[in-house]
Amino acid sequence: MALVSVIVPIYNVEKYLERCIGSLLNQTMQEIEIICVDDGSTDCSPHILNEFSSRDPRVKVISKENTGYGDSMNAGIARAKGKYIGIVESDDYALPEMFFNLFQAAERNDADVVKSNYNAFSGNEGLKYEEILDGIPYHKIFSPKDSERIWKIIPSIWSGLYKKHFLEKTGITFHATPGASYQDVSFWYKILLSTEKMVCVPEAYLCYRTDNENSSVKS
Repeated sequence: MALVSVIVPIYNVEKYLERCIGSLLNQTMQEIEIICVDDGSTDCSPHILNEFSSRDPRVKVISKENTGYGDSMNAGIARAKGKYIGIVESDDYALPEMFFNLFQAAERNDADVVKSNYNAFSGNEGLKYEEILDGIPYHKIFSPKDSERIWKIIPSIWSGLYKKHFLEKTGITFHATPGASYQDVSFWYKILLSTEKMVCVPEAYLCYRTDNENSSVKS
C-alpha cells in the first residue's frame, strides 16, 4: 500500500524523463506510487513512461489530451491512493531519502504540510543549496497565518508533502485554465490560507533544474 503518491506532470520532456522517474524508483521509501500524467506529449515521453510502468508496478500512467498543467495535477491527485501527496516536475529529480524523510516529518508532527528547502542545478554544474526557508523556525508546527515570512518565499510546491485528507477536506485543487502558466502559485496560497498545521525542515531533497528553456517559468 502506498504511503506517498508522487505526481509527475509530463509534456514533451523526453530529454529529462528517465533521470526524473529513475530518481523516484530509487527512493529509500518503497511504499510509494509514481503517478505520471502525460498531457498529450508528441515526443518519446509516452514510450519512456510505458517502459518504466512495464518494469515497475509502482509507476502508474495517465494519458490524456493536452489540457494544461492544472488539469494534469488534478487528474493525478484524484488517482492518488497515498496518505500524502508529493509533486516532482518532470525535468527535476529527487534525492533518494526525500520522501521517507518528509513522510517521517509529517507523521512526527501530525502536519498537513511539510516544506523543505531545495537544490538548484544547471547542466553539469553541482547542486546549489537554496535556503528559501531561512528565518522560519525548523521542526516546529505552526500556522501560516502567524508567519509573515512564509508568505514571501518562492512557492516551489515540489519541495514539500501534502496530506491528501487535508486537500480533500478543504477542497483545494489546481486551477485548470488551458494554456495558463504559474498555476502552482494559486495552489500554494490556497494551502497557506487553509492549513493550521505546517512544519518546515532545513534539508534540501528536490533538485530543481534551472536551464530548461521550455519550462513555464521562462514564459
